[in-house]
Amino acid sequence: MRNFSLKLGRWLNGQLNEPVNENDLRFGIENLLIQGILILCMTGIALVFNCVQEMLVFMLSLVAVRSFTGGIHLHRFSHCLLVTHSVCFGCIALTQFIPNPGIYVLLDLLSLGIIWKWAPDMRYKRRKTEQDRQRARQLSRILTSICGIFSVIELLAINQGMGRIIACSLTASAISLALAQKTVQ
Repeated sequence: MRNFSLKLGRWLNGQLNEPVNENDLRFGIENLLIQGILILCMTGIALVFNCVQEMLVFMLSLVAVRSFTGGIHLHRFSHCLLVTHSVCFGCIALTQFIPNPGIYVLLDLLSLGIIWKWAPDMRYKRRKTEQDRQRARQLSRILTSICGIFSVIELLAINQGMGRIIACSLTASAISLALAQKTVQ
């Protein structure tokens, strides 16, 4: 993926009137391709198993929170693809077999505590200033709180599954963040 992105970036840079940083261009192309492949694969699997709505709720809440909390990253795209799919569809399956809302409220609370304590993961290069870190911390806390509150309300008032999926999504973000802290220490 990296080599293909680099070649495509070099070709695109040759087409521009004002060339841009080759590494930045490669990084952008690589991320776009990775996210596109991930979304296509997940959508295909969700269509096969008739769980598109659940997959969308899981991924939207995961991406919204994890964008600001950070977390562990795998070095190989194939590993990331496998783990992301396994976690997403494993959580969706789990919510079908364990409907007890108390478990998911507990997961919401534990995830909220972990994210409030450790977010954001400071290894990210884009968080260069203290102001960037504080902003990411505030946004991760706000988004986690909103998702957690929505999850608990849905769990206690309706319990049709969306609250369970959001609780699992928050748990996945919290575990990723906790694992990142272990690799830093």
